[in-house]
Amino acid sequence: MTTEQEKINATTTLNQLCDTLNEISDEVRENVGIDQVVDTCNLPTFGGVDPQNTSEVWSWDEKRVLVADGSRWSIADRCVCGEADFHCRCDK
Repeated sequence: MTTEQEKINATTTLNQLCDTLNEISDEVRENVGIDQVVDTCNLPTFGGVDPQNTSEVWSWDEKRVLVADGSRWSIADRCVCGEADFHCRCDK
């Protein structure tokens, strides 16, 4: 396990995970992709029901999801139905 993966595994909130991923991305961007040092397909989650559509969703908590735009990680809201707002098709 890499030191970077250990940092990811130690996160306890979605905000902390997002910040840690951005820090690691900045550190490794010049040499390797983040996928080379972190298992991005198995990031920790922080509660809430699993979204049904996890396309473009990397992690979540009860009210928000973690997304990536290619170079930066950020947090987006979840709909009351539990899906990421950008995937939601409910009438709210």
